[in-house]
Amino acid sequence: MDLRRTIAIALAALGWAAAASASDLTGRIQLDGPRPEPTEIPVRAKSSTYSVQGCGTSKRSPRLLVSEEGGVANAVVWLESAAVVPAAPVTATMDQQACEFVPHVLLVPRGSTVTIGNSDGILHNVRMFRETQMLMHEWQPPAPQPNTISWRFGEAGRFLVRCGVHAWMSAWVIVAEHPYYALSDLEGRFTIPQVPSGAYTLRVWHEALGEQQQSVIVNPVTEPIAIRFAEQREE
Repeated sequence: MDLRRTIAIALAALGWAAAASASDLTGRIQLDGPRPEPTEIPVRAKSSTYSVQGCGTSKRSPRLLVSEEGGVANAVVWLESAAVVPAAPVTATMDQQACEFVPHVLLVPRGSTVTIGNSDGILHNVRMFRETQMLMHEWQPPAPQPNTISWRFGEAGRFLVRCGVHAWMSAWVIVAEHPYYALSDLEGRFTIPQVPSGAYTLRVWHEALGEQQQSVIVNPVTEPIAIRFAEQREE
């Protein structure tokens, strides 16, 4: 057997071993107790100077969305003790449609650029915060005028996005430090793909329910994880 073939076989074996030692971690975020109905928020502008045309008369709060089976949407799930292996940055989009930010929660790797658009025919005022620090304060003219705003997220963390003239409008940009993050879907399900086998701390954050954590062992026979929140926390 020549040297090149020997090296090729060895590399293939290493790749197979790496794949065999990584597994998808799946689970579901659930809320115990009766299913809460989304809060109805009256549509009012900050002052009569600003339009609410096309916004409707009320909005359902996106802060806590629970399925009929109790699944919680938009929970951020990650492995805290995972090795910091940076994920490739992406370019992602958040839009304003019918006076709501879409999506309500956007998960991107550190280093990514998010472009915020305005598809509404009215003026919006985009403000972004990290904790109490305001990082952005930009006016966005109505569509169809050119009106996109781009921001590169160089640090991991949670960033709150709001409209300064339409108080019900809010969203989150979650910037991940490594690839082992996920966002729960409308049924509360999540998948963190290709996690190396080992022991981890699984953490969960939800804007209305708070945080939880638990220890997990990831291997090819790991069962789906169940995370249960016992009660809704008030704003």
